[in-house]
Amino acid sequence: MLRPLVHIRVCCSCLLWRSAEPLGGRQADPERQVSRLHLVPLPPSSLSGSGRGRCESIFVERMSSHSVSSEEPLIGSGEHEIERDDVKMSVRRGLDSIRGYFNRSRMSFFSDDESDESESPVQYAQDFATVDWGTDFMNARSSYKLVLQHPWNTITLGIPLAWYKMQGWVFVAVIGVFAGLFATIIDVSVDFFSSIRLGVCSTNPLISHTLCCPEHSDSHCEHWVKWTDYMTQLGFSPRLRFFSMWGLYVGSAMLFAGLAAHYVAVFAPMAAGSGIPEVKTILSGFVIKRFLGFRVLMIKTVGLALAVSSGLMLGKEGPMVHVASCIANLMSRCSKKYRTNESKKRELISCAAAAGVSVAFGAPTGGVLFSLEEASTYFPHQTMWRSFFCAGVASLTLLWANPLYTGKLVLYETKFHGTWSLFEVVPIIGLGVAGGLIGAAYINANVWWTKNVRRRFFARHKELDAILIAAVIALVTFVIPLTSEASVSHYLVGTFYECGSTASPSSVPSALCAAESSWRGMAVMVPQLLLIAGLHFVFAVVTFGAGVPAGLFVPSLVIGASLGRLEGLILGRVAESFDGFFPFTECSTQSICVTTGIHALLGATAVLAGVTRMTVSLVVIIMELTGSLDLILPIILVAIVAKWVGDIFGKDSIYERHIELNGFPFLSGVDDKHFKANEMMNGGRGAGALVSIESDCKVQQLAEMTVAHPDIRALPIVSNGSPLGIILTRGLLDRLALYENDAAISFAKDGPPGTVDLSDIVQSAALQIAADVPFARVKRVFESLGAARLLVVKQGKLIGVVTRKDLFRE
Repeated sequence: MLRPLVHIRVCCSCLLWRSAEPLGGRQADPERQVSRLHLVPLPPSSLSGSGRGRCESIFVERMSSHSVSSEEPLIGSGEHEIERDDVKMSVRRGLDSIRGYFNRSRMSFFSDDESDESESPVQYAQDFATVDWGTDFMNARSSYKLVLQHPWNTITLGIPLAWYKMQGWVFVAVIGVFAGLFATIIDVSVDFFSSIRLGVCSTNPLISHTLCCPEHSDSHCEHWVKWTDYMTQLGFSPRLRFFSMWGLYVGSAMLFAGLAAHYVAVFAPMAAGSGIPEVKTILSGFVIKRFLGFRVLMIKTVGLALAVSSGLMLGKEGPMVHVASCIANLMSRCSKKYRTNESKKRELISCAAAAGVSVAFGAPTGGVLFSLEEASTYFPHQTMWRSFFCAGVASLTLLWANPLYTGKLVLYETKFHGTWSLFEVVPIIGLGVAGGLIGAAYINANVWWTKNVRRRFFARHKELDAILIAAVIALVTFVIPLTSEASVSHYLVGTFYECGSTASPSSVPSALCAAESSWRGMAVMVPQLLLIAGLHFVFAVVTFGAGVPAGLFVPSLVIGASLGRLEGLILGRVAESFDGFFPFTECSTQSICVTTGIHALLGATAVLAGVTRMTVSLVVIIMELTGSLDLILPIILVAIVAKWVGDIFGKDSIYERHIELNGFPFLSGVDDKHFKANEMMNGGRGAGALVSIESDCKVQQLAEMTVAHPDIRALPIVSNGSPLGIILTRGLLDRLALYENDAAISFAKDGPPGTVDLSDIVQSAALQIAADVPFARVKRVFESLGAARLLVVKQGKLIGVVTRKDLFRE
């Protein structure tokens, strides 16, 4: 059978259909190379919808291979030569096919597009195209049946079927491994870049302070030489040494921040920010092209390491979700099962989101709950199990790599020997209230800054924006004793430290514990903690949204931990002064009445809950960080109170506000409107704009309708006005080019003989809603069923179609 090559060209003139023979039909004329049958366009009455009377033109040429006639001489002098030539051509074609497959796979894997399928570029998923979960589920079932019926299953004892079923588990395991490896690379890079800002290792300048002095993290190490020591050897005076070190500290911050912003702006602008708002949009059923590509993955990794090392008020926890999601998207390109099915691909991305949080906090269970509560919209049970497996593999990989050289998964992991008492409930509630207020203030201030300052003055100067912020932060933090010689992460660990415990983490500011021993020490520490909390609030507001990879978990934790440590410090001194009196009677039986580190942890939880509005996943993440069940009640209490207080000023988290700020479609963030289904159908144009096709149409009619409305991905099929289903337009023109233009079409499996069967791309069970259904119910149907479109009917007649994008129109 001849295999035609179909070439389609679209231009703006009348429609000319150059017909071809259908596959499986009568044999083409051997003497004719191209079949060209010019048909006049159908009259306007044959078209329905707004495309009437005007259409695009389409030229379809079917180029067939030259058929060898029995009268033509054969090449070669004998039968064996002919067979030998056939074998050579077959081998050559086979090698070319294999070579082409690997070339396409390599190009697809390293491409920046999210959807890289071996199809025409016009068929790629466009930005914010909706994912039809129901259609993808049906396609997945069809693919499974094809694999099940494949003859190789019998020959190879079911290996293709077994591999088809195992792909999901294998892929999530690989995603977990690579998520752990990328987290290791980022941690090691941050450790090195942060170290060289303060000094250098005399034995090996290319290693960090942690590697140079693994056993002297808290005391002086002879192998680690600070830049101030070099300046002393050069004869610098104390004042000159101070200002020189200040300039070096600020200059290195500006350099790292500028490099990070430059790499992002030049090579991958989508690598900026946290990435969680975009991941939430993708997982809700929309497509954002080039956001999860290979280039974004590389620039996100390099830019994140530089940005964190610069001292900018940001963290790597949120961007790790983006990094893991990029890995999942690249893995999906290795299999047609996930490459051609958007909903299946999003199952991998949901697992990757869990792995990203797992390697960021060392909390596999919290990562799964984060993906369920915060990131994913569609989260079936199978995805939950695979997410847990992926998060576990990622944590094991990070533990094996040991990037912190401490045996811990993350730097924030801490243990408490003390506990809490009932008289601390009221102060804990106060922390929750403060966390909710700070979270609401942070969200509104950051949105205002992004709208009125960043987009107005720094839209075209993203490098300058990052450099200025880094310079100001470095100038201020260098002169504060608690933050001058400790990074943001090490300062955070210091606030969690329980004074008096035997195990001491590295770089713990000794002043935090010294302040607990006297009122004078507390009087010195209180202003510093208030100053650090206030400055870090301002720095976090102006940093999040800058042109560098940036997360908000660490800034929120630092603000809350400073306030919590301050509250614990004051409460502890008061409890010691009134020991034995109500309500501090419990203190007489305890060696340490108030553990300031616990209050720091609760304050960090409160502010983070106020900013992100997470509850269950946040509580589990904090629990996995501490490993203490005694703290579960105060953690739950402070998270719930912070969310309640924050919701008073707006129920959207910082992620939803940035989704709205960037114009991303996200159903959960759409406010209820006073529309009905018939008022927002057909793009808000009413029943007169309905585009549909009759059930007894012919090939040319359907082709003309598809070309006239290229923006429509599914055409409703009607019979005397009653809906019969919808037909997907993706790849429809290539399919129709194989048949005669005057051939009748059957949209049902048991159609009349001689008709073109298109039942395999028809959804006969399309969801229908009544015309007077309110907006809130329509939104709920889209959210719960994952539909891409709904047919609007009135008295059994189709009057319009509502898509997800129609919900965002005003």
